[in-house]
Formats: sequence, structure tokens, C-alpha cells
Amino acid sequence: MAKNFYDCAKNGGKVVNKRTEDGKVIKMCYDKEGGKHIKHNNKKRRKEKQVRFVQATENSLQTLAKHFNTNRQ
Repeated sequence: MAKNFYDCAKNGGKVVNKRTEDGKVIKMCYDKEGGKHIKHNNKKRRKEKQVRFVQATENSLQTLAKHFNTNRQ
């Protein structure tokens, strides 16, 4: 009997994709004796970086307007 998913797949087991109740897709391998082995997904997901928006100052808006007005011509 295979000891893990990779051993099962390497030795001719049948690999299938199954969807769990919460919608995630997992890979399973059925070996020749009828046992099943699940591929573990050990990848860690990164947290999304939070972007903070700062209110524009009057000085920065004037500088921006000056930049675009001089480059338009």
C-alpha cells in the first residue's frame, strides 16, 4: 500500500480532482488496494497589502497641475 499521495501516483494510482463542500479543489489518489491519499496543499497565502489613501493637499494639487500644464504644450 502506498504511504502518501506521491508514492500512490508514482506507482500507478488513479489521480482525481474533487471539490470540497466549501468549494476548494483537492487532488486524491486511489491506490490499487482501494486506499485513498490526499495531496496536501502547504502553500501559505499572502495577506493583501492594505492601501491607505491620504487626502491631497492644496500645495500638491497645484504642483501636479503645474506639471501637466507645462508638459501639455
